[in-house]
Formats: sequence, structure tokens, C-alpha cells
Amino acid sequence: MRTNNKIAKRYAQTLFNSIAIDEMEKLIRQLTLVNRLIEQDKSLRAVFSSPMFFEKDQLDAIDLIATELALTQLCKGFILNVVKKKDIDKISDILAVLTRFYLSARKMVQAVVITSAPLDKQRHERLRDSLRARLDKDVEIEYVIDPSIMGGIVVRAGGYVFDVSIKGQLAKLREALLKG
Repeated sequence: MRTNNKIAKRYAQTLFNSIAIDEMEKLIRQLTLVNRLIEQDKSLRAVFSSPMFFEKDQLDAIDLIATELALTQLCKGFILNVVKKKDIDKISDILAVLTRFYLSARKMVQAVVITSAPLDKQRHERLRDSLRARLDKDVEIEYVIDPSIMGGIVVRAGGYVFDVSIKGQLAKLREALLKG
């Protein structure tokens, strides 16, 4: 796994340095689509993982994907290069590192907010403002509904976890009771 991270970082750094920051978001969106497509389509995944398929088959598949998704030349070229170097299995890691570089350059942080029920617009804004002030960065928030937390909220952002969910509080209480 460590090797994958080194390789992913090298790819991401090269890609990050080869494009203007304003074009990076579009590239990340396109790579995300390609990654999702490969992860979700069994037959497509087989083209890239099975030794029964030759490099030409893989390159043809990328050409077809690029046409269907209207990928930019940069995105298509990058994916073709990754396929030729037999590193397509690292695309998720590359994408994660590239996204981290992009957010850092934009002085942004990604946050995942988990609640048991949807939040209204006013709470969305208050939460965004609170995270912005706490982390001193602009925040891109992904909202996840998870009824198993029973209430409250869990926020993961910038290496921090803020857990004020009922499930989290019960776990802390249980741990304290077991310790004595």
C-alpha cells in the first residue's frame, strides 16, 4: 500500500504541475467519472485487470470512455499513460492525492458531515460558517444521512473528527464505565 501511495503521489504531482489551478476542478470531475465507471462496471473492470485483455484492448476501452464522457485531451492522455504503465488500479489513490493537492492550493478542506436526518438550509450555512472559522479555510461539505448515529452530528474535516452523535456519546459512556 505504501508503494501505491508513492506512485499515486508522483502521478498526482505531475498532473497537478501540468495544469492551471482553474482547470483542475474540471479534471478532477472527469477523473472521478472515469474512476466511478471502472469501479462500478464489472466487464470494464475485467478489461483492465484480466490478463486475457491486451494493452490495445485497454487503450481502445479508454478511447471509447473518452468519447462517451467527452473527456478533455489532458484527461484522456493522462489515463492512457496510466494504462500503458499498468497503473490503472491506482486511479482512486491518484485521484485522492490530486484532490488533496487541489484543495490545499485553494486553501480549502473537505468535510464529511454525518447526521441522522437531513439538515435545513439555515443549519447548513451555520455549520459551514462554524467550520470555516474553526479550520480557517473554506470548506467543501459532503452531507451523509446515517440513521444509526441516532441523533446529533459527526464531522470529519481536515484531519479532525468532531463526534457529538448520540451513538458516539453512548460509546464514550460505555468505555468510561468499562474502565471503572
